[in-house]
Amino acid sequence: MDNLILDNFNGTNENLASQSAEEIIDFLTLKHHEYLKVELPRVVKLSYTIRRVHGETHPELHEVEKTFKVIGEQIEDYIQVEESRFFPNIKESKRLNLGDSLEVMEVVANDLKNSQINIKEGFEKLKGQTSNNVAPDDGCETFDLTYKLYSDIEAVINNMFHIENRYLFPKII
Repeated sequence: MDNLILDNFNGTNENLASQSAEEIIDFLTLKHHEYLKVELPRVVKLSYTIRRVHGETHPELHEVEKTFKVIGEQIEDYIQVEESRFFPNIKESKRLNLGDSLEVMEVVANDLKNSQINIKEGFEKLKGQTSNNVAPDDGCETFDLTYKLYSDIEAVINNMFHIENRYLFPKII
């Protein structure tokens, strides 16, 4: 992962313990969600490109492309649930001091935790198909870049899940 990307996602977690749920939500949305919204469609296209160009010599790319597409869809669904229901409900409940609705959010948080497991399993499957995201020697620059971006996206997702599980969810459940 590039140092710039690492700088954007690491080194800030220590400050999150003292921040409110609303501040953590804003951080996750601004840093993680925005990055993923840009990179996921780009990497889906790159996956298609390397499969189209190298698919004959690397037939595993057919499954790699499918696996990453599923992971991308799962991440997009996860973000959509957070941004359309979960995060707005947390902010509203905190603003109005509504303890009752926090029980409903606990159910959603548990659903999100289950989705986290599925997404992580998808990345494990992808790493199995790609030799831990190491492009073959006969690959091109696009091949190398795509596999590197698989790792970068996984690192961002793992950081996002860590922040949610360690800092956000305990503040609302």
